Parts: sequence; C-alpha cells; structure tokens
Amino acid sequence: MDARDRLLKRAGEFGTRTVDIPEWDETLTVRSLTLAEKSKVAQAAVGGELDIGDRVADWIVACVVDPTDREPIFHEEDRASILDWESVICERLAEAIADISGLNVEDDPVGRAGEDS
Repeated sequence: MDARDRLLKRAGEFGTRTVDIPEWDETLTVRSLTLAEKSKVAQAAVGGELDIGDRVADWIVACVVDPTDREPIFHEEDRASILDWESVICERLAEAIADISGLNVEDDPVGRAGEDS
C-alpha cells in the first residue's frame, strides 16, 4: 500500500477525551472535529452568523460518542432537547471538543466571535 492509500485510510480516526459530568453522575466521551465541521464554525464567525447555541448543539450531536465504537450517541432529532440542557454542561462539552480540536480563544476567530473589536 502506498503512502496516499495509507493516509486516506485514516479518515474517520479521531482523537477522543472523556468529560466528567458530575451533575448527571456521567462520564462522556468526545471526539475531535473534522476539518469540515471546524470550517463551518470559522465561516459562520467571519460572516457574523455564528449562533453559539446551535453550534454547540451541532458539536454535541456530532462529537459525543460511544467510548467503544466511537459512533455518535445523539442524532439530529436530539438537538432540541440538547438546547434545553443546563448551559454549564454544554459549555464543558464544547470546551473539551474545542480543545481536542485545536481551537482556543486566543488564536481562533471563533473564540472571539462575540467580542467587540
């Protein structure tokens, strides 16, 4: 197998991290964002169309995964319920997803989307 085939075969391999949710007595596993998911956030931030609640719900649906098979545990139809969760839980999950994906407030436009210039 040549280098191209070896590298393309790695699509779908994600870094993961566990996140403690003491309010629910749960530990959840999150995965990193894909380039496409990360790009959507940057485009929305630059275009001034970034809705933090919707974006965090998108991340939770896509990136909270089963620790065994790493498949998402939530589905698109779960977004409305996720939007009703306590914000501190959503923020904790989003921070872990952002961190494992290499996003941070200091050097990423998404982290500054709501700040005045």
